[in-house]
Amino acid sequence: MRKYLITLKITAVLLVCFTLSAKAQTGLIQEISEVYLTKLVETARLHYPRVKTYNSRIKIAEGNVAKAKLSYFDEFTLSYIYSPHAGQGTTGVAATNPVSTTTGATTTIASNYNYFNSIQVGFFFNPTNFLIKPHNVRQSKEELNIAYNDQAEYLITLRTDIKKLYYVFKTREAELKVQIQNASLDDQTLTLEKRRFEKGEETFELYSKAVAGASANTLARIAAESGYLAAKADLEALLGEKIENIR
Repeated sequence: MRKYLITLKITAVLLVCFTLSAKAQTGLIQEISEVYLTKLVETARLHYPRVKTYNSRIKIAEGNVAKAKLSYFDEFTLSYIYSPHAGQGTTGVAATNPVSTTTGATTTIASNYNYFNSIQVGFFFNPTNFLIKPHNVRQSKEELNIAYNDQAEYLITLRTDIKKLYYVFKTREAELKVQIQNASLDDQTLTLEKRRFEKGEETFELYSKAVAGASANTLARIAAESGYLAAKADLEALLGEKIENIR
């Protein structure tokens, strides 16, 4: 019976080691998907607040360029003054310069009529400010280029940060898988050692070592889970979306 249990234990160890070896041969690089990584970057460009801030800055800069071009017309001013006469003759037109004529006992008052109301038109042009306009337009265009460059630079930084965090996330994920497999092996080993100890086929010292090893691997698994969750949270902070929702 003891020989059978030892053989079973060795078989379990070899099986797990073979599984871990197969996983190790594939490596982490094979787990990285560039297509999926591109989806992560596009998701961040849609949801991350700072990306929206750079988009808003570009819109503001584009509006300033349009405003600078339209400001050329600000230096041209057309004005007019309309001054209708207060007096009105019998024909409904303005009466000006009334003339009084006296003949005997009769006095006749005649009016001279102005058939055109007074309209004054003025056209004004400010050459000094007009000459500054091309400079203002060029400056607004340069500010727009700066906004585009700032956005492009940030998108490069964002992509790099997402790639780094994604690599860390996949590393923590792989570590967690290894720890889960180790914990499974420890559970099997501890179960076997416990049975042997209860049957008097194993010493207390060896059984205690098995318990201590299982406890250590449990703590390692908890640490791996914590590292995995932290890496996941860091990545999702840039994505603005749960990674499970990105397919």
